[in-house]
Amino acid sequence: MKIKYFFVAVMFVMISAARVSAQEVSSKGFYFNFSGGYSFSAGTSSGAGGLVPTHNTTSVSNSDYYSRFGNVTQDESSGSSTKSNAKISLGQGIDVNVGIGYMFNSNIGFELNGDYLTGIGNTVESTSNSRQYRNVAVSVGNNNARATITQSSTSNSTTYKLTRSSLSLTPALKLVAPLGVKSAVYSRIGIVLPVSDHLNYEYSSSQSQSSSSSDTYNSSAAYNYNNSSFSSEIQKKEFESYFKVGYMAALGFNYFLSKNMAIFGEISSITHSFEVKKSTVTEWNSSSSSSNGNPTNTNLLENLDTYDKVTEYQKKYTVTNDTPNPNPDDPKQDASFSLPASSIGLKVGILLKF
Repeated sequence: MKIKYFFVAVMFVMISAARVSAQEVSSKGFYFNFSGGYSFSAGTSSGAGGLVPTHNTTSVSNSDYYSRFGNVTQDESSGSSTKSNAKISLGQGIDVNVGIGYMFNSNIGFELNGDYLTGIGNTVESTSNSRQYRNVAVSVGNNNARATITQSSTSNSTTYKLTRSSLSLTPALKLVAPLGVKSAVYSRIGIVLPVSDHLNYEYSSSQSQSSSSSDTYNSSAAYNYNNSSFSSEIQKKEFESYFKVGYMAALGFNYFLSKNMAIFGEISSITHSFEVKKSTVTEWNSSSSSSNGNPTNTNLLENLDTYDKVTEYQKKYTVTNDTPNPNPDDPKQDASFSLPASSIGLKVGILLKF
């Protein structure tokens, strides 16, 4: 459903509600509600301000050469690489809402909700794999043969993950159209005021390598050699957003179980964006190990200056010939960018009248 059509439908219900006579289910007074549901993304972006590249999968297999008694075939290889666009949206996730409202009469009220979104992470992966194989067999006379086989493989994996969590207040006008003694449809339209809006960014990479070599003489092993290594890196950042007002519209249905208690279901639309204000590197570690030595772990964060750890994003950022060189003790300056955080949500809840 396109958002503009959703808003048109909300306005239609609002106009209709004003013409419906009062019923007991929507009488004057305070009420409290609690609900939960899931929000689906209503807009996507590519690249996420340069944080996330495309999906990429690469596989290469090489047979450097196969030689047997002087007959040599060289440079046999095959491979493939697949890239696809990475769509990013920060609006989807599990949504929990607590609200209080007041009905001025049977049809018109005001509602204030506190909404907490636990985002579902946007994950983009890139992988590459390569393998090399070499077999050399030679005749050494008197029907004796010697063969040397070497194999090596390399695997790389990179993962980018974006996860948003937000707390916001949503004041809204509520219009109710009773359908009878026990049920009513309603509409809400209001604004979204972020109280806390954070984006967690995680980058991780790993590389593994292995190689083996064996030498045989008339099927008897002269030597066997195996070696392997593994390295990894993980970096985490936390992004803060500028205060950015969003817009909300909803359509719902109430069914009263008693005079003071109702259950309800609702579909809502939120138009919002995450405008980056500041980022801070919170973790950065690397590790490596091999079959020939002890593993090593390095904390890369402890040696970073403030300039390398903290970035402040300006809505308007200008660099001139007179701009001084950056101070390592000051945050880095850069231009801000926005990511989509709009959604279409479905939720169910309980309403209690005072």
